[in-house]
Amino acid sequence: MVGPQGSVDKLAKALDAVMPAAAREALQVEQRAANWAMLPQDTRIVALDCLLEKDPANAKLILRRERLEAAQNLSEARALLLRRQLELTADIEAR
Repeated sequence: MVGPQGSVDKLAKALDAVMPAAAREALQVEQRAANWAMLPQDTRIVALDCLLEKDPANAKLILRRERLEAAQNLSEARALLLRRQLELTADIEAR
């Protein structure tokens, strides 16, 4: 960008050539992490349900289950958003 041959346009063109693929790769890593983060939550939610069958009025267990369910929903939404973004940008890899 500096010097007699440097320009913002040259820098932008160079970044346009490499950044989409790098951004997609980062999204793929994030998607895998989001999918892995969801796995143990289902088991914990089921376990809390089993404990609540024995003690249905236990406020601490109810709160823990509600929080885990909310976290699960957010994790699933994040994973779906990442997958959708990858679907929408799939043509970038073909370039």
